[in-house]
Amino acid sequence: MRRLILVLAIIVAACAAKPGGDIENDLDRRVQSGGLSGAALADALVDRGLLRVATKNLDGAIVDLNAAIAAAPDLAEAYVWRGIVADEKGDKVRARQDYDRALAIAPGYWFAHGALGLTLAEAGNDDAALAELARALELGQAHRGEFFVREIRQHQVIQPNRKGPPSTGTATQKLSIAASDHLALYHVARALIFLKRSDNDAALVESKDAVGMAPDSALAQWNLVRTLATLGRCEEAWTQTEAMGKSTGIYFLPPKSKDKCPEFTKL
Repeated sequence: MRRLILVLAIIVAACAAKPGGDIENDLDRRVQSGGLSGAALADALVDRGLLRVATKNLDGAIVDLNAAIAAAPDLAEAYVWRGIVADEKGDKVRARQDYDRALAIAPGYWFAHGALGLTLAEAGNDDAALAELARALELGQAHRGEFFVREIRQHQVIQPNRKGPPSTGTATQKLSIAASDHLALYHVARALIFLKRSDNDAALVESKDAVGMAPDSALAQWNLVRTLATLGRCEEAWTQTEAMGKSTGIYFLPPKSKDKCPEFTKL
């Protein structure tokens, strides 16, 4: 579980993001225009930092998040994202410092509680992790329909046609990081802890809650398959695998699932 918890938050951001040049250029213009300051500048820097996370430019993301904090020292979100990136880079001391700073600024900030909970889970401090993740889920319910970043850019596309007039359409480039994906992640992390403790009923509840929170999340769906297979509920696990394949185009079986459910060998 250690490596999974280590990278889950970054994976959520990266998998939910479909960056494109239009978005990147727009963010560059916003940051470099000279017309922004304070919180507005910090917001633009955080947005660009998250785009850089999605494109695996972690050093560039740290630069933007540092600048965001300099522009708005009380922006708790910037500290949490900087902590997540620092953790991915292996600087766990800085990560914990940033989460603690975010909670000092905003004690009821669900995202900070969630990030701290994942860090505690990675460290094996399961009781504290369960408590922090439960707190994050409680506080985050009101925010489940929100987005950290919701940038959409559209442009017209002309498709040549040798047998007639060219067809036109619209292509969309989108960078989107949803709060619901992170809330689902917290359910997944709790499920993993309960599985480790052989508390199978609690693990199954958390796994189903993760899918309910973010039905399109491949991570949440995969975790539910894993949990069902671990519990030997093979028919349900297979049904969930097929549902995941239809919605994501991915048929991915968890490790050791074939040991519990031999019919998975037909994949």
